[in-house]
Formats: sequence, C-alpha cells, structure tokens
Amino acid sequence: MRKAALVFAMIALVGNQSSDAQIFGTGPDKPSVEFIPRSAVAGAAVFPKKLAANPNFKAFPHEVVTAWGKKELGFDPMLITEVTFILRKIEPFNGDNPSDQQPGWAAVLHFEEMQGLSGAMIDQLEKKSIGGKTVFSGIDGGPSFMVFDESTLIIGNETWFSELITTPRQGELVEMFANPEVTGQWVTFANIKEMRPILTEIFKAFDDYELPSQVADFRQIPNLVDALEIGLDLDGKIESKLLVHAANPDAAQRVSDIVAEGMQYGKVALLAQVTSQLDLEDPVQAATLAYTRRVAEKYEAKLTPTINGSDLTVTLNEEILALPVLLGMVGSMTQSMEFERKMTPELQLRETALAFHNYTDAYGKFPATTINNENGKPLFSGRVAILPFLEQNALYSQLRLDEPWDSEHNSELTSVVIPTYGMNANGNATVMFPVFPGSIWDDGGGKSFRDVIDGTSNTILAIQVPDGSTISWADPKPWEISESDPMRDVFGDRDEVVVAMADGSSRVLKRAEMTNEKLKAMLTIAGGEVIDR
Repeated sequence: MRKAALVFAMIALVGNQSSDAQIFGTGPDKPSVEFIPRSAVAGAAVFPKKLAANPNFKAFPHEVVTAWGKKELGFDPMLITEVTFILRKIEPFNGDNPSDQQPGWAAVLHFEEMQGLSGAMIDQLEKKSIGGKTVFSGIDGGPSFMVFDESTLIIGNETWFSELITTPRQGELVEMFANPEVTGQWVTFANIKEMRPILTEIFKAFDDYELPSQVADFRQIPNLVDALEIGLDLDGKIESKLLVHAANPDAAQRVSDIVAEGMQYGKVALLAQVTSQLDLEDPVQAATLAYTRRVAEKYEAKLTPTINGSDLTVTLNEEILALPVLLGMVGSMTQSMEFERKMTPELQLRETALAFHNYTDAYGKFPATTINNENGKPLFSGRVAILPFLEQNALYSQLRLDEPWDSEHNSELTSVVIPTYGMNANGNATVMFPVFPGSIWDDGGGKSFRDVIDGTSNTILAIQVPDGSTISWADPKPWEISESDPMRDVFGDRDEVVVAMADGSSRVLKRAEMTNEKLKAMLTIAGGEVIDR
C-alpha cells in the first residue's frame, strides 16, 4: 500500500518486466482529452519527458528517479510522456447523497514505450474488471489502478473509473483542453461556473470573520468569473500566463478593480510589517526596506491584469517568478544580521543554560561531554545533544550520529552557524564547556543537579572562551582547563569573561576581581568552598 501511494506522488508508474507484470506501451505525443468526462471541472496536463529534456533542467536527477522507480515500484518514471490530472465536480452538501461530496480525481499516464506494472505491487491489490478493463483496487483509502491499454494507465478514485472510460468527451473543460489559449509544459484549466456552488460554500466560512474592506470583495470573484487557464512555459525563457474568462466585460473590470484594491492593501501591509521590524538608522536595513518597496511595486504593476473584452490576462516572467525567493533571502539575511547584533554573549550563555535545563527535565541529567560510538570513540561534542532544545531539531535529525562530526555527510551540516553557540572570525563556536577536575564536565559529564552540592548559582556551566580556544560546535575535542592556572585558560588576554551558571543565569567575571582559587571554587560542583560575590 505504501508503494502504491508513492506511485501517484512520483507521477511514475513504469519499469522492470516480469512474467506476472502488467504491460503498457507507446503513448500519445500531444495533449489528450480522451479521459475528460462531462463531470470534470478542473484539470492539468504536464509532460514529464519534455520537462526532463529541457535545458533548464540539466541538473534534474533523472538517474536517481529512474533507479528509484525501478527498485521501489518496478517503473521508469522518465518514460512518461504525458500526465493528465482531472478533478470531478463536488456538489454542496445537502445530506441526500454523501458520495457527491467525495472528491473524484484521476491521473492519466501515457508511456513512451512498453513498460510493466510490477507484479510485486499488484500482488498486494485486489484484481477486478470495470468496463472490460483490468483494475487493481487500492486498499486503506489508497488509489486504484486501471490498465486502459498498452500505453495508458489511470490512477485515481475507483468509483469514477466507469465514467472516465464510457461517457462522451464533451463539455466546457474538454473545449479548454482541446483549444487552449495558454501553452506550456504545464497547463491548468478550471471551469469556475461549474465549481461556483462549492466555492460559494467555501467562501461562506469567512462570513463570520471581519475581513478588511480592501480584501472582503474577493468573495465576489467566483460569481464574476466563468473559467481560468494557466500556462507555465519552461522552454527557454521561463514564463507563466494566467487567463481569466469573466462573465462579461463589466465583470472583467470589476475583477480587475478588486485585484487592484487587494494588491494595494497587501503592499501597504507588507511595507508596514517590514518597517516595524527594521532599524532604519542601520544602512543595510534601510536598504532592505527600499528593496522591499521596489519589489512590491514591481509586483503590483506586473499583477495588474490587462483587459480584452471579457478576458483578463496576467503574464509573469522569470524575473518576477524569482522575486519571492530573492525577497526571502534578503529578509533572512537582514533578520540574521539583526539577530546576531542582539545576540550578546550574555544572552548566548543564558540560552545555552536554559537548553541544558530543558534537557535535564527530559532526561534527568546533563548530557555527556561527548557523543561516542559503540567502541567509545568520541564522534560529537555534547553540545550536539541539546540542539533540539535550541530550536535546531531539523538540523539535529539530519546528522548521522554514528559517523564522525566531520564525515563527508556531517561536515556540510556542522558548518551551519548556531547563533546561541556564537561564532568567531574563523566560524568556530565561542560557547564551550570547561572540563576541570571536579566540574560538571569532569569524567565525561552526565551528572545531575543533585550532584551540584555547592549550589547551581555558585557553579559554572559554560564559558565564552578566548579566540585561541574556539572549535566547531560539533567537534568533540574537550576544552580542558589547567588545574594549576585556570585563570590563564579562562581569561586568555581578556580582562572580562562571560560565563553561564548552572542556575541558568549569566555573569561577567573580571580578572581584577578573580583569583585562581576563587575560579576553581566556581568550576567545581562539590568543593564546599564559600564564594565571595
């Protein structure tokens, strides 16, 4: 069943031959309307093989897709020439026929050459016949598979299969597919007139919300529009075209006015939000606001549709399509700069201490100083263990903890900056654990708060180290403090150093007020010393 679901997700069902495999063959080389019944209200056609051959997709991992398809499904997805997606009309709920509210969908796959539906997959499914065609029924709500002929496989809701292969090919959606006014390697069509009842029901859900007047009128659009066509052309210059067929010229003008008012509201809201988050006295952040305003104005101009009678057209080129990504990059960079500016050593140490407290709440003790393999070889620093408690769970889950921190796989991940651990000019962490006889991190760590007899407010947990002692946050190399002269290692050439105490607080230690004996007392957990504050 899991493999059956993956088939649709990959839009891929072709591959290895076996004695019990179901065979398909050569498919059409242009869009087909053969399986679009009158009840279909929306659909799309995509041409995977043409897309894979597009120069813009030279880096597409076709070898991986082919190998995956053959191994897991018994199919080579790269031999699909066309996939047509169709969606059945859904009626508003009236309590009489629940099946009318079930979404009917199908994906029709056409193959370039004879391929096989693997026996390993179809052996899991019930075999039956619908309209004289072989069908393998999905289980647990999964899709079913109809082998229409040697070149065509249909995936979707089994209850719709009979209609797909028997009803006349007619209706407005068929007309849009057969005579499209948009082109591209991916085209999408929607008969809004037929979808109007269900769209009205959906928009009713917003009636209880007090929407801004500038966007409230968007609820009128389904009553003004009859159909939509969208084309995405990736052959050479990337371009997307949206064509809206309004009910009449007056409706087209009304749609244009609603969109213009909504875009103006969105632009103002975006600029207000960005402005509130930036320090405009900072030249970089002031430039970020200027860039955001320029992007917003460009979008407002490009998304303003041109009107020709009852039709509205919006055309987006590759520059406009890329702007959201660029805007996101600039925003992330600015936020990162601002975060690093505000992330003082005191805050870094306090957040580190808080993460340790949350770790001990979960596991009952501090992490070990290092994460070791089964033979006891250190692979990672104990700092890695608390990543999930620093909102870095996604990074933590990608690390291979059975490999060294600087292995080929891990090295790319461990080069990521963790703001809480700081970063010096060499990209190394500035927050480290002091390994000192009798300290929290002595003898491999793993201690609990009960072991801190001297009191958590008197005991150092982590330290902002001198530049000469920094290493990667993932490196398991311990930071060992000299027992005879801890002042030398902790302070280096600095007059002040920030430390995190085991109670979660941070403190600034001053060289002029510190001695080796006092520092030893603060590093150990059970020395019984009285620390003069």
